[in-house]
Amino acid sequence: MATQNPIDMEGTYPLPEAQVDRFLFKLTVGFPSSDELVSILERTTTSTRLEVEMVADGAAILEMRRLSQEVLMATAVAQAIASLVVATHPNRPEAPQCVRSYVRYGSSPRGAQAMARAARVRRCAMAASTSPGRRPRRGCARDPASPHPELRAEAEGVTQDAVVEDLLAGAKRG
Repeated sequence: MATQNPIDMEGTYPLPEAQVDRFLFKLTVGFPSSDELVSILERTTTSTRLEVEMVADGAAILEMRRLSQEVLMATAVAQAIASLVVATHPNRPEAPQCVRSYVRYGSSPRGAQAMARAARVRRCAMAASTSPGRRPRRGCARDPASPHPELRAEAEGVTQDAVVEDLLAGAKRG
C-alpha cells in the first residue's frame, strides 16, 4: 500500500514503472464536497472516538485468497484480457490511435495477471459464482493499477482512465 499526493511532491518522487507494476489496485480520491468536508471535520477534530469493528481476521483473509485462486477462468476471458493488455502498447499494430498518441509504456504481463485476479474476485467470489464470466473487462480494466499504461501526454489533460475507456470502447466495437 502506498499513498501519493500529486499536489505536494516535495520529498516524494513518482514510483518507477517496475514498482508501480506491483500494485494491484489504484484508488483516486478527489477533493471532498462541502458536506463531506464537514463530516471529516466532525470526526477528526472532536473528542468523539470512532469504534472500529473487525470484519475478518488473517485466517479468513487467507481463506478468501485461496478460494479466489480456485475460480476457473474461461480461455475466452484470458484472451480478452490479453488483447486489452497488448493494445496498450503503442508500437503494436493492435494499438488504437489514443494509445499511439498518449501512451509511453504499455501494460505488462503482471498487469494481465492483475486483471485476471480482479476478474476472479470481483465477478466470482463476491457474486458467489464459479466463473469470471464472458465479459470481465470493463470493471476489471478500470480497477487494477498495473494494467494502466504510463502516459506521455498528461500535460494535455489526458488521464489513464480516459485511455482505458477508449480501449474498452474499441474492444466493445471489435
